Amino acid sequence: MDPLTTLSGLGLSWLSGLRLYMVLFLAGMADLMNWVNLPAGMHLLSSPYVLVATGLMVLIEFFADKVPWVDSTWDTVHTFIRLPVAGWIAAQFVPEGDSTSVQYALGILGGTVAATSHFAKASARATVNASPEPFSNWALSLFEDLLTPTLLYLLHQYPYVAASIIGVLVLICVLVIVLLWKMVRRIFGVGRRKAAV
Repeated sequence: MDPLTTLSGLGLSWLSGLRLYMVLFLAGMADLMNWVNLPAGMHLLSSPYVLVATGLMVLIEFFADKVPWVDSTWDTVHTFIRLPVAGWIAAQFVPEGDSTSVQYALGILGGTVAATSHFAKASARATVNASPEPFSNWALSLFEDLLTPTLLYLLHQYPYVAASIIGVLVLICVLVIVLLWKMVRRIFGVGRRKAAV
């Protein structure tokens, strides 16, 4: 299995945890314009019908992601969408000659990688939503809007650079999840102790 191909699949999976529909739409458009050569199983993304559907979802997500608490609801629902689709994306990058077990393994890894970005995003948004001002929420959302196409471009032009950046971001996401989880446990732990007293 080509390491570069594997990195591309995992990179797309990680980005799918942030902006699934943007990844699907931009990948489909790039395939349609012959800018990239997607794996055979992903050519359906360049279908006009799929492009219209994913393009519409990009538009809906763009606005939903800017509204406090609507974004958290959106993230909660998409826990059951982003991770399986991210796993499917990663599995498509396994060459046809490889065994099915390799495809399953890469699919699981892709879903796991996507989970780091998805849960870090969802946790950070829930924390920011507790603040009365909306600007932090907008800033985070716009950052994700810009980060996704930028890293998609780097994955195509400079895959090892993109993979290195995403590797660092995966570690940051894990750290964010751990820190926020500890903060939540501390807050609710204090609340329970006070109630007991």
